[in-house]
Amino acid sequence: MRRFPTSSVFPAPVALTLLMALACGDGSSLDPIDELGNYEGKFTSDDVERTYLVHAPPRWDGSTPLPLVIALHGVPGNGRLMRDVTAFDEAADREGFIISYPDASFRDWAVGCDCTRAEFEGVSDVRFIRELIDELSGRLRVDRGRVYVAGFSQGALMSQLLACRLSDRLAAVASVAATMLSGVAQGCSPSQPVSVLFVHGSEDTEFPPGGRVEASASTLSVAATIGTWVRLNSCGADPVVTPLPDTADDGTTVRLEKYTGCAEATSVAYYAVEGGGHSWPGSPADFSGAKSRDISATRVISDFFQGRRR
Repeated sequence: MRRFPTSSVFPAPVALTLLMALACGDGSSLDPIDELGNYEGKFTSDDVERTYLVHAPPRWDGSTPLPLVIALHGVPGNGRLMRDVTAFDEAADREGFIISYPDASFRDWAVGCDCTRAEFEGVSDVRFIRELIDELSGRLRVDRGRVYVAGFSQGALMSQLLACRLSDRLAAVASVAATMLSGVAQGCSPSQPVSVLFVHGSEDTEFPPGGRVEASASTLSVAATIGTWVRLNSCGADPVVTPLPDTADDGTTVRLEKYTGCAEATSVAYYAVEGGGHSWPGSPADFSGAKSRDISATRVISDFFQGRRR
């Protein structure tokens, strides 16, 4: 991802005008909400009407292809809450990318465990996200080589499934406050390497860093999840470990573990939040759980995605 050159900057109303007439005869649409680059869209997938929000940098001229980041909310939640929790709109304006916040159907994601209502109802969110990428690429100038997914909690489980199933569409994924479902890990066979980032708190009780055993919803430990991606991406076995500055008096510290030497210039990285709970570090929104202020998950994810190309 790169910043816009000055020559591509247009007044906000021009960008709005460029995107006004985006409804199609099939019932899908992308409608402007305001003059700040915010839109809401819908289309049908698996016979279910799916909805999503989109934010584009308001001074974008609409012609320069931009990276696309898809942010998946936790449960309960929705795209609007994910937007508030992450403040990805600000990062999109600063770094120059399109950000979309889709809504789960039936209030949860089909994460690959046969244990959510979405799955009981026959929904495929892998198909939905593939179609969302196509939908947005058909309406906006998306750089198809720079498409990314970031997820929180159950949305992070979904991001792991997408890394396994949509590696032909995604350049990188990020997971905050969740590891990987054991069943998904067993069947994970990406068609090409994909970079993966993790942010996880040592005191997370929803998705314990040691993993959990729960019928079809068992999860791997953080170490086993990272080990899975180190193996799949053919990375070096030993990470470079960097303690980060303890800048906030919040009872947490952070270290970065980065695996390099991976296939096709991919990487695997892990921000270990010691003392952190089930939260999005650095979130401007009030959220339960011990939350670190030493890092911004939104910032480190944006930095990790920057420049990565499928």
